[in-house]
Order: sequence, then C-alpha cells, then structure tokens
Amino acid sequence: MTGSLARTRRPRRSRRLTGALAALSSAALVGLGCLLPTGAAGAATPVAATALGAPTIGAVTAATPATPPAGGYEAGRYIVTLKDPAVASYAGGIAGLRATRAKGGSDLDATSRAAQSYSAHLTDTQDVLAAEVGASVTTSYTLATNGFSSELSAEQAQKLADDPRVAAVVPDEILRLDEPESSTQFLGLDGDDGVWAAIGGVENAGKGVVVGVIDTGVAPENPSFAGDPLGTTPGDAPYRDGDTIVFDKADGSEFHGTCVAGVQFTTDDCSTKIVGAQFFVDNFGVGNIGDPAIGEYLSPRDGVGHGSHTASTAAGQHDVPATVAGTELGEISGVAPAAKIAAYKVCWEGPDPVSPLDDGCATGDILHAIDAAVADGVDVINYSIGAGAAETTVSLTDQAFFNAAAAGIFVAASAGNDGDAASTADNASPWITTVAASTIPTRDATARLGDGQAFVGASITLPADGTISGRLVAATAAAAAGATDPQLCGPDTLDPAAVAGAIVLCERGVIDRTLKSAEVARAGGIGMLLVNPTQSSLDLDAHTVPTVHVNADAYEAVTAYAATPGATVTFENGNTTGTPSAPSPQVAGFSSRGPILADGGDMLKPDITAPGVAILAAGANPEGEAGTWEFMSGTSMASPHIAGLAALYLGVHPDAAPAEIKSAMMTTAYDTLDASGAPAEDPFAQGAGHVDPTRFFEPGLLYLNDVDDWMAYTDALGYTGFGSDPLDPSDLNLASIGIGGLPGTQTVTRTVTATAAGSYTAAPVSMPGIDVAVSPTTLSFGAAGEEQSYTVTFTRTDAPLDAFSTGYLDWADDATGASVRSPLAVRPISLDAPAEAVGDGATGSVDVPVLGGDTATYEIASSGLARGQVARGNGAAGSSTQAFVFDVPEGSTFARFDLDAADDSADLDLSVYSVDSLNHSYLVGQSATGSADERVDLDADMLQPGHYIVAVDFFAGTGDLGYTLTTSVLDPAAATGSFAVTPTSLSTVTGETSTVTASWSGLAPGGSYLGRISYGNTGHNTVVTVTTPGSPEVPPASDEPVASVDPFWLRAGDGTSVRAAGLTPGSPYTVKLDSGSEPVTTGVVDDSGSLWRYLVLPADIALGDHTLTIATADDAVTADFVVTDVVAQHLDPWVNHDFDGNPTVSLDVTFVGKGDLRVRLESDSGKVYTDTTERAEAPSDAPNYTFRTGPFAVQPGSLTATLWVVDASGAMTQEISTTFTADILPPSSITITPNAANPSTVDVVVSNAATMPIEPRVQYKLCTGPMVFAEEFYDVGDTAENWDLTGVAHVDVVSDDGSGTVLAAFDNAGPNRCAENPSIAQDFWMTMDARPATGDTANPITLTVSNRVDVHSPGFDLSAGVGSTVFETEPLLYEMIPTPELDTPGPVEERTLAVAENTPYWATARYGQHMPWGNLQKKRDALVPALTLAQLAAVVAPGDPGQPGDPGTPADPTTPATPAPAASSGSGTSSGALAATGLTVGLPVAIAVALLLLGAAFVLVRRAQARSRRVAAATSTDARSDAHDEE
Repeated sequence: MTGSLARTRRPRRSRRLTGALAALSSAALVGLGCLLPTGAAGAATPVAATALGAPTIGAVTAATPATPPAGGYEAGRYIVTLKDPAVASYAGGIAGLRATRAKGGSDLDATSRAAQSYSAHLTDTQDVLAAEVGASVTTSYTLATNGFSSELSAEQAQKLADDPRVAAVVPDEILRLDEPESSTQFLGLDGDDGVWAAIGGVENAGKGVVVGVIDTGVAPENPSFAGDPLGTTPGDAPYRDGDTIVFDKADGSEFHGTCVAGVQFTTDDCSTKIVGAQFFVDNFGVGNIGDPAIGEYLSPRDGVGHGSHTASTAAGQHDVPATVAGTELGEISGVAPAAKIAAYKVCWEGPDPVSPLDDGCATGDILHAIDAAVADGVDVINYSIGAGAAETTVSLTDQAFFNAAAAGIFVAASAGNDGDAASTADNASPWITTVAASTIPTRDATARLGDGQAFVGASITLPADGTISGRLVAATAAAAAGATDPQLCGPDTLDPAAVAGAIVLCERGVIDRTLKSAEVARAGGIGMLLVNPTQSSLDLDAHTVPTVHVNADAYEAVTAYAATPGATVTFENGNTTGTPSAPSPQVAGFSSRGPILADGGDMLKPDITAPGVAILAAGANPEGEAGTWEFMSGTSMASPHIAGLAALYLGVHPDAAPAEIKSAMMTTAYDTLDASGAPAEDPFAQGAGHVDPTRFFEPGLLYLNDVDDWMAYTDALGYTGFGSDPLDPSDLNLASIGIGGLPGTQTVTRTVTATAAGSYTAAPVSMPGIDVAVSPTTLSFGAAGEEQSYTVTFTRTDAPLDAFSTGYLDWADDATGASVRSPLAVRPISLDAPAEAVGDGATGSVDVPVLGGDTATYEIASSGLARGQVARGNGAAGSSTQAFVFDVPEGSTFARFDLDAADDSADLDLSVYSVDSLNHSYLVGQSATGSADERVDLDADMLQPGHYIVAVDFFAGTGDLGYTLTTSVLDPAAATGSFAVTPTSLSTVTGETSTVTASWSGLAPGGSYLGRISYGNTGHNTVVTVTTPGSPEVPPASDEPVASVDPFWLRAGDGTSVRAAGLTPGSPYTVKLDSGSEPVTTGVVDDSGSLWRYLVLPADIALGDHTLTIATADDAVTADFVVTDVVAQHLDPWVNHDFDGNPTVSLDVTFVGKGDLRVRLESDSGKVYTDTTERAEAPSDAPNYTFRTGPFAVQPGSLTATLWVVDASGAMTQEISTTFTADILPPSSITITPNAANPSTVDVVVSNAATMPIEPRVQYKLCTGPMVFAEEFYDVGDTAENWDLTGVAHVDVVSDDGSGTVLAAFDNAGPNRCAENPSIAQDFWMTMDARPATGDTANPITLTVSNRVDVHSPGFDLSAGVGSTVFETEPLLYEMIPTPELDTPGPVEERTLAVAENTPYWATARYGQHMPWGNLQKKRDALVPALTLAQLAAVVAPGDPGQPGDPGTPADPTTPATPAPAASSGSGTSSGALAATGLTVGLPVAIAVALLLLGAAFVLVRRAQARSRRVAAATSTDARSDAHDEE
C-alpha cells in the first residue's frame, strides 16, 4: 500500500542484508536457492570450497573419502555432492555426452540437448548412488552443483561419505536472514551509542510531548499504541478530569484532550498513550462516508491504516514485534516512543471500496481539526495530507498552520507524491517543515532469470526456504480476451490457460500493487515479478503470491527475456547478484520536487528529507481484533519521522520554538545519494539534505524567525494587512535562501544565533552562472545566544535567464569542522512584472511596475478587454457536478475561469474540458485546492478554438453552497471598449524599475473586464482586471425565448450542450426532462438573459424523441433532441491517384454505437460510384469508430459524398454531406535500368506524381526457384535508389491498387544473377521455397519471414497467417522477438513455417521506436499470393550463368513479363537481404499519425459485400499512468 493524501486531499501514500550465513559451497547455494553471504560492500563473499570438503568446481580429485563432521554423522538431512563436474563446468570426456561448459564470453544454454542429456546422466547417477545405501533423493542439483539432498541415517551418511564418487556429505543447515535496518536504526536512534541513549534512554525519548496526528484516525488495539487505562488522579501520567484528558507536559503547560466515542470506538480506547481522539466530518458529510463493511467508521477509528501508520511512526511504543502476512519482521519503534499521541481524524473513505474518487479530506474539517489541536495544546502536528502542487504559500490550511506555529506548535507536512516532476511540492509555507521521502535499506530479494541475468529487488513474500522457480510469462503474452492494458495485471486481465503454474511479469502503475498479485493468483500463477517502468520505490507489500519488486533498471532486460521461448525465473531471498544493493538514502522517485512557483518562487522547498520508502508501522483493524502492521511508502511516511524527531528535540529543549527545531534539522543535514552512490546535491529534491538526529541537538548556529517575521512575509505578498515593516520574502530569516526573480544582482541578509561559543568560516559557494559573495566570511561568538548577521550577494554572470541555479552555503566550525549548511536557489530573470493588476471604472488606468533583470528592450503589447460571462448556481456538498458550456473563437489568446464561492469556508473545485468535433471531452485545466475559490487560466497553447465545458464540483461545505462563475476569453476580434499600454517599447536596465501604464475607456456598467499585457518574448504577462460600478445593462426584450440542444442526435449517457436566450436576467431557472417533475439541473439566468449548460443524459433513457423544458418564473422554452443507437459523426473523403494519374476516392466514415449506415458518392453529373448500406457496430466502450470504404476510381471534377443513418423504418436520418474536387494528375513512373558502374545492381527511379505515398509490391524470382515478396514505400515526388540484384533472376514491381498491374519489370543479365546468397533491397520480406522438401505433403513449401531490426527499437511482434490481407485469419505464427536498441539497422531475424501451395499468406511486424524526440509505433507488412510448386521450380542450376532464352536469363525485351498473381497490398516499408546484406531504402510508415491527431480509432468494419478494393488500417495508443498513491 502506498500513502499520499493527494487531491481530492488524500493521505500521501536498502541497505543490503549483512550477516554471515552458514558456509555452503557457492554451487550448493545455487542448487538450494539459498543466499550467498554478503561482505561489507554488499557483494557476494566467496566461500572456499575446500573448507566444506568439496573439490574445486569442475575438477576431478583422487578417490579419497569425504571428511565427516566433527563428532561423526547423525540422522538428518544432508547435501551429498559428487565429484563429477556439474553441467556448467563439464568439458566433455564421457562417451556420447558432449561438453556443456559455456565457451568464453557466452552464457550457459541450459535448454540445449547436450545440457539436458548430461543433466539426465547426473540425475541417474545420483539416483543409483542413493539407492545403493537405501536412501532416496529429495532434491537433485545438476546445473551449478552435481549433488542431491536426502534424509539420511548416520549409517547411510557414512556410507556415502566413504564412496569414492562422493565429494562431500554436508548437513543441510537452516539459514537465517539478518534483518535490514529499521528507519529508527537507520537514523541512529537506538543502540548504546544511539540518540535515545544520549538523551536519557527510550523512556525519555519525547517525554512530556504530545504529537497531534491529523489523518485517518487511529487503531487503538495495536501494541504500538499500548498504554495504561486513564485514572483520575493528577500526576505525571495523563489522567481524566471529567470528560477531559489532562497531561502535564515538559514545557510546564497542560494538554487538555478529548476522547470522542463513535462506531467501534469508546472513550476507554484512549489511554496513557493515546491522550486524545476526535473525528471531524461535518464538511465531508456523514452521508458520503463508507461503513464498517468496507473498513470505515464514524469515529476516530482508523479504517485504512494511514493514520495509524503515521502516528506509530512518529510516537509508537518501543520494541513492538511486527508481523506482516504471517512473516515475523522483528521489532519496530516510533521515533519518539515516550511521546503521547492525539489523533484527529479528518480523512474518510467513501462508499465505493475500490475507487479512490469518493475518498478524501475536506478542508473545512481539516481547519476544524487544526483548531482543536491548538486548543488541546499539542506540541507537534503531523500533516501527511496534500492537494497537488502548491498554488500559494498562504492557503487556508497554511493560514491555520500559521496560527498553530504562532502558538508554538511544530508542524511537519509531506511534500507530496507527484515526483519526480519539477514544481510538484505542496505545503509550501515557511512556518511548515516540508518533508521529502528517502529510501532506507530494504529487504532485498533477487530475481534470477534463466539466461543468468540477476536483478536485486525487494520482497517479504518469498517462501520460508527462500526460493521459488517457475516459467516466466509476460502479462502481455497472457492477456485474457479483450483485456485492456494487460501489462498492469488488473482484475480479470489474465488468461488462466496461459498463466497456470507460471510466474507473471507485471508492470507497476494505475492498479493497486496487491491487486496485481491477486489477479496472478486468480489466474493460477505461482508468483509475480513486479517491475517499475520508470524509476520509483521498491515496496514491501503483502502480496497474494510470492513477489519480487524490481526497479526500472531491470525493465528492458526482464521484458525482453520474458518474451523468449522457455523463459524461467528464480526468486531468491536477499541480494545474491554479487553486486552491491542500492545505496541509501536516495530521494524516492515519487517524492515531489521544487521549485515552488507560487508567490514569486522565493520559497525553497522541500526543507528536509527523511525515510519514506517501505516503512513498517501500524495498520488498521476492526474493534476487538488484533493489531496489524503494514509497509507503506510515500512522503506521508517521511513526515512523521520529522514530527517524531521534533518531539525528541522538545523532550530535551521543551521551550524550543518551531523555527529553532526546523533550523537545527536543516543545518545539520547531509546529502542524499544518487543511484551510483555519489552525493545528489539537488535542493529541489532533498531540500537541505537528509535529516541527521545524531547532530541536530548541537547545530552550532540557528536561523530563528517568529510570528512578526511571518506577518511581514504575508504582508509583502499581499495576503494580509498586519501593517508590518516591508520585507522582501527572500530576506525571511530561514535556513535556506530562495530568490524567485534575480534582477541581475541581489543581496539577502541572514541572522544566526549561536548555540555555543565558537567561530565559523564560510566555504566558497559554487552556483552555475552565478557569482556568490558572502560577507563577512567569518563569524565569531563568545557565548551561546549571541547573534551575528551576514549578507549573501548573488550576481548573474552567464546563468540562463528565467531558470533556477542552485547550490549550498556551508559555514564550517573552526574547531570541529562541523558544517552548518543552507540550500540556495536563485532564478535570474529577464524582467519581473506583477502577474495581476487591478483597476476600476468605465474609464481609468493603472501603473504596472517592471523590474529589469537584464539591459534590453522589449515590445509591450496589450490584448482585450473582454467582458466576463457570469453564471450563478448553488448546490450541496457531494451533490452532482454542475457544468456550463462556452465557445472559444478562432484566434483567442487567453481564457480565465474564476469560481467565487459565497461561503469562504466551503471547498469547491473547478475543472475545464475541451470538446472536440466528435463530442469527446478532454481535461485541459483544473483547480482543486482546499480553498473556496478556484481559478483556471489557459494560455494560447492550451486554447484551441471550439467548445469548452466548465465544471463546478461541491467537494465540501455546509448548507446551500452558492457560487459565481466568471468566464473571460481574450478574442482580439471581439475586444470591448478601448484598451492600450504606454510605452509600447520598454528599455530595461538591470536592477532598475520602469513603469508601464495600462488605460481603458468605454466600458459598460456592472461588469468585470479582463485584459493582458505581454513583454516581448519573455513569457511574462500581467493580467489586468477592471470592474465597473452599477448594474448590468438589461438586454433588449426578446419576442420569444429560444433554446437548443447540441448535438441533437445523442446516445444514452451522452453529454450535450443546452443553451437558451431571451430569458429574464437574474431569474432562477429549472431544466426538466420530458414530463419529469424533478429538475435535472437548476441555476440562475445570466446578465444577458442566457444560459449555457452541459448535461449528461441518463444511461437508461429510452430511444426516441425527447424534450428539455427550461422554465423561469416568467418564461418557459423547450428544446428537442433524439436518442438513438448510432450517431454519425464524420464523413471524410480522401483523394488519391492511380499510377496513371487518374483520381481515386476513399471515404472514412466515423460513427459511434451500432446501426445501419448508408454511404453514397456521386459526381455533379449524377454518376454514382457507390451507394451502399451496411451494418456498423462499434464496441460499447469505444468513443468512436472509423471505417474506410473504397478506393473508387472516379472521373475528375466535383464530387459529393453523403452519409445517412438508416432508422428502423428505412428513413434516412442524420445526413452528413461534403462536396470536394478530384483532379487528374500526370502519370507516375518507375524505371529499372542496369547500373553502369556495377552490373550486379540496378538504378530504380520512381516519380510519384500522386498526392499520397504509393506502396507497390516487389516480387523477386531467384535462380534456384524461390520467390520473394516485399512491400516498398514511395513518398510523393521523385525517389532514386540502387538495388543489389545479386542472386536475383527477375524482379517485378506490382501496383498496390489490387489490379495486379506490373508497373516495372527487369530481367537480370548481371554476372551474379545466380549467386548463392541473394540480396533483397527491402527490410521485411517473405520467401516461398520448395527446397528442400518439407516432408509434409499437405504443406510442401517453406515460408520464411525475414525482418531487419530497425533502429532504436527494443524488439518486434511478428505474426503470419493465411489470407490476402493482414490479420484476415488467426496467426499461424506469433512471437514477441526482443532485440537490442541499435543506432543503425541491425541483423535480420527469420522465422519459418511449412505451408500449403495454392494458398495466400500474410505477415506483419509491429514495433516501437524510442526516438530522441518521442516514441513511434510502426509496422511492416508483406503479402504472398497463392503459388504452386511449379512456380517455385529452379530456373537454372546454382552458379550456372545460363544461356540466352533459358528461364531466369535475360528475356527478349519485346516479351512481356509474367508476374506471379498479385495480392492486395498492405502498408509498411522494407529494405534488406536474404543474406543479411542489402541497402536500406525509405522509412517505415508510422501508424496512423494523422488519425491519432484526430483522436480517432481507425478500424476495419466488415461488409457483407465483396471487399476486393477496400483498404483499412489500425491504430492504437498506449498511455500509462503511474499515480503513486493508487498503485
């Protein structure tokens, strides 16, 4: 399970094994699947074979008895090793058994006949040997060890030891894994020299401190929360005073907690450990939560485990034995085990047990919980909740935490799980300590592939003996029929017939990880190899089947190997690869990163890094059941480590302020590591670095700040009006320095407070492109508490503009050398202008200050003004989304959508979708913060012309939640009033401020207007908002209101736009369907008397005519629409040309649903080229389907194509018609002539005068009889190529229009026409050969499919079957063929089939290319017509030059060529050679790029009529999603 409370505000969801293992030979270890011991570096430690009484592998020693163990043999299980070499080292010498040892540089082929034969020989020998002493073989080892295990009596063991064939008889020992470090061990907390011991022992670790946990509640039965019942007598222990729990804290104040009873939670569940437990649900809504059946409780009880996990991590009891899935995992502890816990439940599971969409945490409830925690008197708050990338540093929750910090409460918060993308971190205010997640040593496991490759991963689910082996099958090759994204192993995606008894390779992403193993188990699999497609965490989940989780560095290798025949894998406990385990700590791939872009970018986040991957802590349990434990990963798990460390600090320094604790952690942090083990100095990933509790009690220097500083910060940003002295946000006295806009040069000031006497010297600072000067460079302090200030001046030299440069400032203690470090990040800017400017009045102006970051001149432009469209509505928390539609005209440059909630304590969300011509919607913008008001801005790159949907969601709040939605679109062609800027050309000077004045006039009253100022090509803009006083002008009265529904033709469940005009402005309205009494939606008519809503039809609405009625108090208007089974969407003509230049037309018909479609193509003169009706049906989940009819040969001129839907009565409906012109073009030509310089080659010149590429078939006749068929690709224009015709007697180029017309032919007269190694000038081809005879009278021909490996491709899927079109039938051959990714075309891969004569065949290769600029999906096709054995007869003997007139020799030029029967053409490209030689020509065709741009799935719809001239193609897209908290 993974944590992250991410919007809708949800809980945010190693080192190697070290101890020595009992000595066994490395060979025996492989046979047993045991672990090799690891040395200090984590590599396998070699064990001397002689120490075990075993000979060197592969050696034959003298016939001496095996040495018995000290004290002689006893009855038990033994490993008996034999002196004959194992398969891996057998060099031959036994008659009839060839050597099996791999030759230098190659891998052992355990599947070879020689290896299997020798292995069988060893097994037989072992069986005989055991039988001779009356024993039986338990397990036989032959590959790496020649031996067996067996239960033996003392006498049997001695007899075997005395046998001259035996090398050793060794007791089979049970080995134990050393446990990896827990997070508290990794942090250096436990042990005699640990932090706990240094501060007085575990009993003092956080003593007198209360940690408040705002999360999903707590499971009080868990031993991590064990405490005594609460008494009523005051004392050191918490006690009850009536309904209040009182605790005397270390700082001398009292904590006053409340224990609230509820479902499966009583007041007795609080104790001397849990001193408070409350829940807050008013804003989320009681009606929106699940029930105990799905693990949710209307009480403080934790139903999902997230809150219990974070609480026990921060302050769980010490040395608690933990068990997961029946596996004992040692003892765990909270960071501050002596601290008390107060649980504040604000996050809830919705009724749907699978979907996370109804889960979340309402901002109103969070604010209530923060208030309660402050009132109760907690010392520390852990907040593992977030809402995506921070859009402000002063959100509602930030403001609440401001006041909590002002009350002296330390707040730790998770950074988020949206990494490793930049600018994704949340919880960005300076009074919060924002925490990134790092790795710690994990429970290693190894996935050892059958080809010898091994990859270290993580697991807690391997069997007790530590190993499991089996056939390895990729989920993609074991997909159930119709499965979508089978590689993700989602529910019901695997085929039991393919999975039974196998270990399945599954990819991480989208689906909960444990659901993947559950699917493998359902399908009969015995294990799962889980691989990260991109670098991320390795998680220790309680999987249903044994699972090893490996990272992205193994992705390509394991996926390629899994596609090979006979693939196997063995899982082994521990790291047995012989290579070091992953270094720790590394910042987790999922951990959200900076920079924070909100509020000018001056806040450097995250602050600190702490363990957050595979953290073992308490889980959830129902009332009365035993506690559980879980491994979880996420910044949610990192944050409570920091909260617990804060409690430790407060236990020693009870009066420490939040800023002191934060500073002590940051300035003593150390660098995390990258994958190679080198320091990873990225402040936007690690902040100051990884927390180091062994140092933070003695930081040396402190950066202190308090409420007055925070007030000045919020005042400077314009959020508050405390009246503080002006403060540049960069000068806030933090332990980090951030400058979001460096105008050439800037000086910041910091003040440090000493914790002891001493002096410090600043080390030189390295920041790319920035000169950094620290003054003074030495600070001296006579005593603790003294303050000194210093400045840091940043000056840009050659750093790129508008991009951050980072580094670290280190002050070294002159006495000890200890470092006091600060992360630095500055962004040099071209200029700095405010993002917003506000004015008012029908006429007016506003000055906009512009700070120069460079000496330059910029053109200043303005656009607008646009009057905002206003919509109003209301709803209740959890009620249905209310959606509106609007249009963006061509040429629009900017749009803003402002949602203003009437109740500022509510939580509304705003989403914007674009709607394409097929009525499909796509999310283009969203604002879903915890605040009441939301805003979405769309720049020109996201603002395509067309329809848009704006959706308002009622996430949380109480009562009637009213809102105002204002939409403003900057369309230069529809500007309102007059809007201008002066000057229009601005010259800036570095560090100096200039002024741009925006002025306007002629605005109507009662409106909100929007304009924008741009500054050259810097990317900086200022949005100008102008409001005008008064009431909006009342529009002229309309004779009658009007309404419309668009689209008019709809299917059940479709969405549609509903518009009305001419209504009374400001009037409430209802929209009702047919004669229904309940409205489907409500709202308020806008100021222009219009409404513009988006409605979704019920899924069960009946077919036929329907009516929507829009009614106000004054008016009522109706709009009709029709619900049907099929909707015609598009008719697109494609004009191409035959080789002779005459036009042809194909028609693409796009539709959704199922029904009869009529397509007609005719000329203006009335000539009809096609008029057909066919039954069309798309899958129920398809957004649309397209089929192509044609091509049709047409006469030049104007043509009209028409599409109708034919209803049940035979009437023509939904007519779509388009008129277009088809022109005649000059004819194309292909010539083949001998090359003057090389008589074995020919020059091929193609002049394609058509408007589309042509793909003719190339067919070769070889002297020895075979025929070869390939496809060529010629783009529009002229192409010149040189073909090598070595070994080729004759070549024909055949038209791709299905007519079989030979476009060019050539009889080869070159000297090498009958050479033994023919050369074919394409990349993909099929060879039909009757030599030698297959021996199968039904299938006398050998069909060979050849494919030259393309560049940058990891492999291809090869299919071949019977038919004249690709995939006309089920494939006879299908294979996933992995290949290395090459920079030049690679070797030729070939596969053969025995096939029949007089039968056509097809073949296709489908593959991806990973190009530097993006990924492509490609295909290559080839078709073979029906051939007879006679057509495959040799024309001359190999090597015989032949005589003129013989078959295969140059023909009389007046004799027409006789090609093989032509087949209809597929698409693809080719270049290649039968002898792996040849010349690459052309490029493969990327599949349906144009159709991808249209967003359409292009498919084949079969017709009942003959389809001899119809062509079709297919396309698909593969999108992956890897949301860390859901997978």
